[in-house]
Amino acid sequence: MATNWLMELTRLAKTDQTALELLRQLKSASTEEEKEKAKQNGKEYIQTLTESKNNVPETTATTVPESKDSTPSSETADEPASSDSMEDADDDCGLDSQSGDVDTPKVIDKKYDMSEPAFNPRLAKMGITREEELFKLGVYVRKLTRDEKIQIRRSIYQKKKKYMSGIQETFKKKQAEARAAKLADPEYQKYIHQQQLVLKIEEALKCHYNIEWMFKNIDGLNVEVMRDLLKVPANVNKFRAQKDVFVQNFYKKYGLTKEDDK
Repeated sequence: MATNWLMELTRLAKTDQTALELLRQLKSASTEEEKEKAKQNGKEYIQTLTESKNNVPETTATTVPESKDSTPSSETADEPASSDSMEDADDDCGLDSQSGDVDTPKVIDKKYDMSEPAFNPRLAKMGITREEELFKLGVYVRKLTRDEKIQIRRSIYQKKKKYMSGIQETFKKKQAEARAAKLADPEYQKYIHQQQLVLKIEEALKCHYNIEWMFKNIDGLNVEVMRDLLKVPANVNKFRAQKDVFVQNFYKKYGLTKEDDK
């Protein structure tokens, strides 16, 4: 239609609620389909108003005196729309669908950035920030609500707990590795085996069993192994505590070697 319907709709929107609503629909349209539908509704409404004005009876029109400054609505309706105004109108429709100016992020110097690691190296290792470090000292770098204070306390507690748990896990891991390496050591395995034999010999002495019974019933125990056990003063003291003449009787029966004399 030749009528500049958008300008007419904008003018009517100042006093006409229907025109105002149609204009709002046009500006709030987010898709091309919605925009085209809103344009069609606006055009039809303006066309309806124009036709209703053109259909007014001549008798009624002659009774109303014409004003020198006023122009007939038919002339306004027949005025061709300029291409510039239509382009401006389409541009206006698209303005509302776009966002305003984008705020550029503010760059903060690291010296004053409270989200940086704490000044205290120990707290920094825990992941505690400068704000949390100052909070622990009772210094607030910004106005805090009660919930924010609770959140900061919880954050500090959780970071400390996580850090300590990490240290404990590392310590346990190192202990397990050291234990595994120790168990794989032949000398340590020999020591453990000897300690087991010492316990069994002590039990046998408590029950008043002699040395021959021990060699027959204690697995891995023989004369040479017994000699090795008696080289350790702590083992000798344990055997004598159960039977004071046990060591003496052993050497009397199986003899002394040069190493035993040492």
